[in-house]
Amino acid sequence: MIGRLLGVLFCAVSVSIFAQSVPGDRAMETVIVEIDGVPPGATPSSRLSVRALDGADRELSTFPIDAGGATSVELPAGRWLVEPVVEGYWSHERTVEITAGTRNAVRLGVWPAARVEGTFTTPKGVDPPSTLSLQLSHAEGAPTTVADDVAADCEFTPVGSWSCTVPQGSFDVVIRPRGFVPVYRWGTVFDGKRPLELGTIAIKPGSSLSGFVSDPKVERLELRLRPLVLGSAGAAEKEKLSKPVAIVRPTPRGFFHFTDITPGFWVIDAWAPGYAVTTNGPFEVHEGAETSLRDRLTLLRPGSLDLTVSPPADLVGQPWRVSLRLMQQAGAATFESAIDETADAAGRIATSNLQPGKYRVSVADSRGNRLAQAVQVIESGHTTFAVVAIDYVRIKGQITLGGEPLAARLEFGGRFGVLTTEMRSDEEGSFEGALPKDGEWPIAIEAADGSLSTSVTRSIAAGEDREANVAIALPATKADGVVVDHSGNLVEGAQVILRTKTERLTVRSAKDGSFSFRCFPIGRVFIYAEHTRGGIKRSSPPEDFVADDNAEREGIRLALGLTREITGRISSEGRPVVGATIVFVPGQGSRVTARSDIDGTYRVEVADQAVGSTVYVSPPGYAFAARAVPRLGPTFDVQVQRQMGSLQVAFPEIPPSDDRPALYLRHDGVKVEFVSVGEWARGHGADFFKDGLVTIPAVEPGTWEACKREGSMEECDRGTLANGGSTLLKMPALMPN
Repeated sequence: MIGRLLGVLFCAVSVSIFAQSVPGDRAMETVIVEIDGVPPGATPSSRLSVRALDGADRELSTFPIDAGGATSVELPAGRWLVEPVVEGYWSHERTVEITAGTRNAVRLGVWPAARVEGTFTTPKGVDPPSTLSLQLSHAEGAPTTVADDVAADCEFTPVGSWSCTVPQGSFDVVIRPRGFVPVYRWGTVFDGKRPLELGTIAIKPGSSLSGFVSDPKVERLELRLRPLVLGSAGAAEKEKLSKPVAIVRPTPRGFFHFTDITPGFWVIDAWAPGYAVTTNGPFEVHEGAETSLRDRLTLLRPGSLDLTVSPPADLVGQPWRVSLRLMQQAGAATFESAIDETADAAGRIATSNLQPGKYRVSVADSRGNRLAQAVQVIESGHTTFAVVAIDYVRIKGQITLGGEPLAARLEFGGRFGVLTTEMRSDEEGSFEGALPKDGEWPIAIEAADGSLSTSVTRSIAAGEDREANVAIALPATKADGVVVDHSGNLVEGAQVILRTKTERLTVRSAKDGSFSFRCFPIGRVFIYAEHTRGGIKRSSPPEDFVADDNAEREGIRLALGLTREITGRISSEGRPVVGATIVFVPGQGSRVTARSDIDGTYRVEVADQAVGSTVYVSPPGYAFAARAVPRLGPTFDVQVQRQMGSLQVAFPEIPPSDDRPALYLRHDGVKVEFVSVGEWARGHGADFFKDGLVTIPAVEPGTWEACKREGSMEECDRGTLANGGSTLLKMPALMPN
C-alpha cells in the first residue's frame, strides 16, 4: 500500500534493479537504490514501483528487488515517485529528485504490516464516504517503529466495509472519511497477528476543528469557539457574534475537538481560573474537512501595569482619572474596559490581573477633560512600567456671533473626540483654559442660553511660552425646518444632519418635528434627515443651498422616504463568510451597514429611491472589496477572494480642513472612501495613518489610485497591486498654490 512516511533505517539490505531502464528518448542517469527492512529471502514478487511525477514519461514501471546487493537503474532527470513493494510489509511512496550529471542515491524502507477493518453508519439519507484514509502517530509512551506520522489509504468492499494496511505498532489513530468529521482512537495496537476489527463507527458529514492544549492539567479549563469579527459592532451584533457557538473541555491528554462547524474563520477563547482569557486564532475551517492545529494552545498568565502621570495632579490640584481598554484582539467585536481608577497623590496607579495584549490608556482631569492617550503593551507574567507626560498649552480666546460677543460652552476636541477639553466664554465672549497639545482642533459650541449648537475647526499654534490665542467668529447663518414621514406626519427624534465642506452638524427633531441650525460655515450646505424605528433606517433626500454670512433658510421640509429590503450572501469559493461587514453607500439616501451571519447571509434596508450604490465589504480572513452596483435589486451576493496585497499612500503636507480638497481612493474604477478602509486597517492592527503614511493591509489586487478633487479637476497617482505584493501611491500635492 502507498502511504506517506520517511523511512527509519533498519538492517540494510541492498536491492538491484537489473540494469533496466524506463523507456524514453531522454538522456539517462544512473540511480543507486537501497531498501532498509527487507527480510532475508524476500519473495520473488518483491519489486520497486517507479512512476514519473513530471515530464513526458508518466507510465508506471516496476523492477524486481534483488536481495543480493545493490545495482543501478537508469532514469531520466526529473521528479519520480518510487515505492518498494514487499509482501507482508508496509511501505510508502516517496518523491525523489534525479539530477543530471551527479551521483543519485535513494534510500527507502519497509516495515512489518498489519490490517485494520471496520464499517460505517451515516445519518439517514446521507451516502457513505467514497474515500477513507487513516492518520497514525505514535501513542504516548509507545516505542517508535516508524519515524514520522503515517498516512494510509484504505479500500472499500462491495458490502460497505473498509480495510487498510498499516505498519505494526501502537498508534493514536485518526479515521478520516472524506467529507465527514474525523473519528479518533487513542493507543490502538496493531500487532499483525490478525486483522484488528474496529467495529461499526457512526460518522456524520461536516467540518471540524481539533488540536491540543499545552497544559492539560489546568483545572476547569474551557475552550470557547466563536466567529472571527473585525471592527466595531453594535450591541445586538456584539451579543450575537461574540457568543460562543460551542464550548468544550480538553481530554486528560489535552485533546479538543469542535464538530459541526460552518466553514470560515474562527477564534478560540481559553478560560481557566488564575489565567488570563487567551484568544487564539484565527483558524480557517474548510467545507467537509477538518482543520488540525499544528501548535498547541497556550494559556497565558495575567500581567500588571504600573503607570505614572506627569505632572502628578491636574491644573486645579485634583488627582487624575486613568482608564485602560484592551485594544482589538483577533475576533474581538469591540473594546472591553479593563480599569477606570483614580491616581494617587503621586499621579500613580498600579493594577494587576490584566489580559496580555495592547491597551489604550486615557488620562482625564477632575472635570472629565480627556487630556492624554497612549498605547501600552502588557506581557504575560510581567509588570509594565510607564509614564504619561502632559505638556499644557495655555489658551486665551474670543468668540463672537455676527460680530457680537457670545457666552457659550466650547468643547475642544468635539463631543466625541479622543482628547477633549471644555472651556466657557463669559458675556464678553472671552474664554481661557489649557490644551494638552497644539495643532488642529475641532470645537463643539453651545450657546449659554441654549439658542444654538454648532462646531468649527481651528488650528492652534503655541509659541515658545506654550501659550496661544484663538479667535472664533461665527457667521449669523440659520436654517429651520421640519421632518415628516412619507405620509406627511411630523416625526420626533429624527437625526438631522447638516454638512458643509469642512463640518458635519447634527440635531434631533423636536416633538413637533422641528429642527434648527445656526452659525454653520458659509458655502454650499446639505441638510438631510435619518430615522430608525424597528431596526429599519429611513432617510430623506438632501436639501442643498449656498449660504453667505447672514443667510437664513426657513421652511425646509425633510420627508423620510420609504425603504426596501436587500438580502444577500457573502461567500468565497462557495463557502459562507461569517462576520463580514457590508456597507451600502447609495447615490440617494444614507449609507447602511450590516454584518453577515453564521451562514454568510445579511439583510439591509435602503432608501426606496436609491438606484445604484457603492458597496464595501470587510470580510475577516479575506481581502477588502469594493463593488459598484449600477442598479440595486432585491438581492445582492458578493464573492470575496483570498488573493490580497498591502496598499500604502504617502501624503504630502496636509492643509487645514478649510482648504482641503476631496481625497479618496479608487480600485479598478470603484471609488473607495478613506473612512471605509480606516476601520478595516485598524482591525488588522495597522497604524492607519502615521508619519504621513496611510497603510491599508489585505486589499484586493488590481489597479489602485490615490486621488484628489478640487471642483471639476481631478488628479490621481496610479499603481498596480499584485497578489502578495505591496504598492506605494503618492497623494497629489494638497497645499493650495
